[in-house]
Amino acid sequence: MLPIILTSAGPARLQIGMCMLSKRLSSRVIWTSTSSLLISILSIIPISSANAHGSVGSSNLAANAGTVNGSLFVATELAADAVVHPSTDVATTGTVARSSGLTAKDASSGTAQTATVGAGGVLSLYAQVSTSAAFTADGGTFTGSAVSMNASRTVTTTPSTGVFFTMPVADTGTATPVATLWQAPATAGTYTVNLYVSNATNQMSASTAANGTLAGKITVTVSNQHEAAGTGSNYRLLTTGPSQLTVAVQNSTTGAGIVSAATDVASAHTNARSLGLLVKDSTVGTAQTATVLTSGRLSLYALTATDVAFTASGGTFGSAPGNLSAATYSNTVRNVFMDVSTGANVSATTVAVIWSAPSTAGTYTISMDASVSTNQLSTTDFSGSLVGQITVTVVAASAGGAYSAAYSLCNTRSNSQGHGLATGIDTTTAFENGHRAYIVFDLDDAYDASLDAGAIVVSATNSALVNLLANGSTSVAGTTSTVVASRAPTNQVVTIDQPTANAPVTTTVTITFNGTTVCTKTVTIRGEVAALAITDVGTEDLSNSSSPGSAVWIGDGTNRVGSFKVTARDSAGNLVKPVSATGFSADSATLTTTVQAITISSANVATSVSSSVAAWNYSVGTFTCGSTAGESSVKLKYTNPSSGTVVTSPAFTARCADNSYTYTASFDKASYVQGDIATLTVQFLDSKGNKANTTTSNGTVSIVMPFMTAVSATDSATNQATKSDGTRSYTFTVGGADGTFTGIVDFPNLTAVAAVKAIPVYKITSGTADTPFTEVLKSVIALIASINKQIQALQKLILQRR
Repeated sequence: MLPIILTSAGPARLQIGMCMLSKRLSSRVIWTSTSSLLISILSIIPISSANAHGSVGSSNLAANAGTVNGSLFVATELAADAVVHPSTDVATTGTVARSSGLTAKDASSGTAQTATVGAGGVLSLYAQVSTSAAFTADGGTFTGSAVSMNASRTVTTTPSTGVFFTMPVADTGTATPVATLWQAPATAGTYTVNLYVSNATNQMSASTAANGTLAGKITVTVSNQHEAAGTGSNYRLLTTGPSQLTVAVQNSTTGAGIVSAATDVASAHTNARSLGLLVKDSTVGTAQTATVLTSGRLSLYALTATDVAFTASGGTFGSAPGNLSAATYSNTVRNVFMDVSTGANVSATTVAVIWSAPSTAGTYTISMDASVSTNQLSTTDFSGSLVGQITVTVVAASAGGAYSAAYSLCNTRSNSQGHGLATGIDTTTAFENGHRAYIVFDLDDAYDASLDAGAIVVSATNSALVNLLANGSTSVAGTTSTVVASRAPTNQVVTIDQPTANAPVTTTVTITFNGTTVCTKTVTIRGEVAALAITDVGTEDLSNSSSPGSAVWIGDGTNRVGSFKVTARDSAGNLVKPVSATGFSADSATLTTTVQAITISSANVATSVSSSVAAWNYSVGTFTCGSTAGESSVKLKYTNPSSGTVVTSPAFTARCADNSYTYTASFDKASYVQGDIATLTVQFLDSKGNKANTTTSNGTVSIVMPFMTAVSATDSATNQATKSDGTRSYTFTVGGADGTFTGIVDFPNLTAVAAVKAIPVYKITSGTADTPFTEVLKSVIALIASINKQIQALQKLILQRR
């Protein structure tokens, strides 16, 4: 849909009257003159809180209560049919505008407004502008006539798109009311309605409204649902709303179901009462569900413009009024036909009926069908287009009022989330030192309805401190390990604190309601840093104070530059995060002329203790070397900021060496069988024969190994040592044929200076179990000789016995 546009053109005459003086507090207008006088809105001062929207149902604000070109108003007064803001005096005419179906409106009138309206509801919008303006929306439709103060305006109507105004020359720069009606979609969701004003005369057009300056914006929640049975309000019908079957969720206090009044769409929901309704889901379409006691009553009502028929698979209908002459029932009273064509207002008719539940428990279906056209249905044909349908469960006794695990929720929640309702899904069970842990719970009965007040007991093991608060209230630490309270178990939150500051605690928190255990959670609040572990220590370059460390050496995907990793744990062995980098320092007593400093930057400090981001579970540090190769046994310290406790790491060996100058290469074995995995190790040495550092790139490498296939990457741009002893390994699969072969390993950056290409020699065999023919022949000859000897011995024995 195209926006509704108000445009202005032509020179303007400067006319300043006393009425403009009252507006100087709300807008600043700078007048400039070239060949003609143009208006430039240079700044907008927000509306004051005194001129904010009131609650729904309260008096409307006048159009001039806000800022010219900077305020967008919604009519908070309601009517069954919305009324557009009229085109008379701007100071008073806000009083006659009416919205329809508006249920909530925040106080603001600028670009961050919120509102809630029923499906098909209408917002009456108005503002005061002095330049071109446009209303736009990402859903719904604009209806009615946009209006302004000057009746002489030229109005152009474009069917199905909007209403456009051309501002007369005499009105350019005049503070003028503009208004429209915005109808919400029939589909629930979130939509935005905007007001744009031109920041230069005639800059905006019907297709380029967003070229202007955003003067007002409303985020509208379109609600299309029933409220809770017994505690909510009945669904409000709207003349502009969708046709659907609705149930009165308010229960009768008279012992009888009360049918809806059908004389006024706006008030049809007011008196309707059901009887014995236990549960009603939120939907209003063809997949509704409800639970009611045997012999209970459902008060049903709807908005329709055609004939309708109600049908039930059980139970009976009765008391069917409507804005019509009469209702016709089937002889089983399970069908009722309403001839809307005889009604006084066919375009906006309400119909209503009472459905009496059977005395036998079971599942039943209630349907409402509507004619495609008036009189399509009849007293004998109750079929039509399905508009609404409810699957009703009829029960002999209520299962409400008692705790149901199926409909109750309990979960942990981190303090960083602020307030949040229970979801049943734990967000974390591990909390940082000094942080408060939270368990939020909401208990319901078998009908998913909130439970009445009862005895809640919260207890925690290991002396953890707990407190019980209403969710959303100010968080306060508890003073004991057990809390007993009598309250409704709806949206409650348990806080858990360490019994001893900076000391870790793992506690199991148990929550009971009226003696039944409803939630058990085990959480850990970690302590302060109590131990440091140093791992993956590399070898640093000499005189490296300007750029120590290497991201390739750390190689954990974080791109942190360092030469070692440090992991912090509390006194219970839990992984913890250091509070900041400022807590780290070298143990100065262990520094030498070889290793002169140890540093951990703020960008390299651990930020998580989660397994999903394991690389950030540890910090990364560097050390600075002097000009001479060697190694030193050094220590790192951490000072806990909250307690001042100093923790010192075990000594670790930090080695310093120069860049690679030469290298050697060798395989892990001299001989391989086809199919083996071979490991080639390259040892890099500096110019003095020391094992080279791990921070400097050795450039590209060319490796040729006959009948071997490289498995590991060769890092074409780096190929620096990956082990603290200045070595790097490459992996190959062995193939080919039997034989002895010579490989070539060439680092051009090194061989171009002083290094010599490495030529490792290796042997490959087929590794089969076949025996050579000569060996087989020898074995056969030996076997024959053995057999001959045995025959000769046997013959000699036979001759002797004769």
